[in-house]
Amino acid sequence: MQQEEKERRQIPGWLLLEEDYIPVTERDSFLEKTMRAILSVLAKMKAEKEYIGKNKTAPSLRIAGAVFVIVLLSLSRNLAFAGLVSVLLLVRLAFCNGRQIKSVLKGAIGAVLFSAVILVPAAILGHPHTFIYITLKVFLSVTLLGILSNTLPWNEITSGLKSFHLPDIFIFTLDLTMHYIMQLGEICYQMLFALRTRMIGKSPKKAGALTGILGVTFLKSKELSQETYDAMVCRGFDGTYPLRKRKASPAANICYGIGLLLITVLFFYLEHVSAG
Repeated sequence: MQQEEKERRQIPGWLLLEEDYIPVTERDSFLEKTMRAILSVLAKMKAEKEYIGKNKTAPSLRIAGAVFVIVLLSLSRNLAFAGLVSVLLLVRLAFCNGRQIKSVLKGAIGAVLFSAVILVPAAILGHPHTFIYITLKVFLSVTLLGILSNTLPWNEITSGLKSFHLPDIFIFTLDLTMHYIMQLGEICYQMLFALRTRMIGKSPKKAGALTGILGVTFLKSKELSQETYDAMVCRGFDGTYPLRKRKASPAANICYGIGLLLITVLFFYLEHVSAG
């Protein structure tokens, strides 16, 4: 019995063998890019909370003002007005941080390149003024929308849309979509990170693993939607979507309104001068 117990306690020989296993290196560029893209979106959405309360102007007024200035830009026929808007946007960008400026300019430059490719025939056929003017309008309009989206959190955007008497189901769908994009993005990032840490060497079944991540995300979204529906039924949701509005400063609203009024006056003056 003692001999058998001693043999049982001995370490097997195969455990004492040395192994020089060197895994084949592989560049997981797809995983790296996907993780960076998801992380950048999540960081942007989480960073929006930092700007709540810093701007005291009513969100509805800011949204209406941005749309109004874009309409004036589309109607203007004078480069001086576009130059005026450019100066105002440059001053506004000066108060943004580096991440916001990068995000705004990235979207604006992409829109300008797209519009420039479309308008190349106009420049070739002898209409360079049209080419320059339209691309400038596109750049300013996209920059204005980029500033608005990067400095106004999503909950305040939906609150501002509520002021325009949009249907509750539209606002509710938009708000719920943004919430679950962030939640499902975190789930995708966690699974991608787990896949990367468990991957040793070269994996021949990488496509299958990524397909599995998409499948799990789909099942999780279905589960979350069912839980949301059950919670709405339990709370007696009747289709009304109330939003808590942040108190805006009357002085800030008045100053913003005066600024829009001055822009309107300058628009009509410059249009009159150019027509004369």
